[in-house]
Amino acid sequence: MNAKAKSLGMNNTRFVEPTGLSVHNVSTARDLTKLLIASKQYPLIGQLSTTREDMATFSNPTYTLPFRNTNHLVYRDNWNIQLTKTGFTNAAGHCLVMRTVINNKTGGAVSDGCVWQIYPFCRCQPPAYLD
Repeated sequence: MNAKAKSLGMNNTRFVEPTGLSVHNVSTARDLTKLLIASKQYPLIGQLSTTREDMATFSNPTYTLPFRNTNHLVYRDNWNIQLTKTGFTNAAGHCLVMRTVINNKTGGAVSDGCVWQIYPFCRCQPPAYLD
């Protein structure tokens, strides 16, 4: 992951494990925007990350587990979300990385440290156009 980040020019990003839960995983909004641009090459990631809800079926032991997308903008038909990733850690707070289409242009938004219930999209700059 670190080699890929470096190849994308994500010079302020370091991963120590893949879940994103370690406080030692670090990045910047600028670096995550570079990742959003690169993600256009992988449409399956966008498809899976914008699925509203589904059931995962497991076989050993046999059970199903429902899941719902935590980015509630994917439930709005007037938003063309192409890719989304939400997250939370105590250190970073509530975070969102999202690629969408605004005025027929691909745009990206990276938001960190938000208290969603009080200030949706706080500390989020206007979406940057990625085209």
